[in-house]
Amino acid sequence: MSLVAVFTVGCATTPEGSYEDPYAPARHAVATYLRYEDVPIPSTFLLIHQKSLSVESGSSRIASLHYQGRGNRIEIINFYKEYMPDYGWRLVNLIEGAQTIMNYSNGGEMCTIVMTGDYHKITLNISLSPEDKPKE
Repeated sequence: MSLVAVFTVGCATTPEGSYEDPYAPARHAVATYLRYEDVPIPSTFLLIHQKSLSVESGSSRIASLHYQGRGNRIEIINFYKEYMPDYGWRLVNLIEGAQTIMNYSNGGEMCTIVMTGDYHKITLNISLSPEDKPKE
């Protein structure tokens, strides 16, 4: 007597009927508590207070915020590419290597996100500083 297994493979669709990849990595949600309301952080990351520094004077901010969490590096890059524009930031450049560096501008400030580590322990260093204005 032999057993025959039958497998069916289907594609998931959203209510609108568009294709949804069942093997795509899960999307990260934005954390509910943000140190700065205009800088999104993946919900799986926690602020490391001992390594972070933030100075505000008037409308100027200078910060070096360190976060640690888990996730796939590509997922985190895509998180920032998706959410930063919603918070008023424009991607200036993206550099990938042993570490990933993403530079964003909102017209008055620069936000630099440096990502290091691997899936089990990713560290984000998020720096905010006033943007240099070109000299006339």
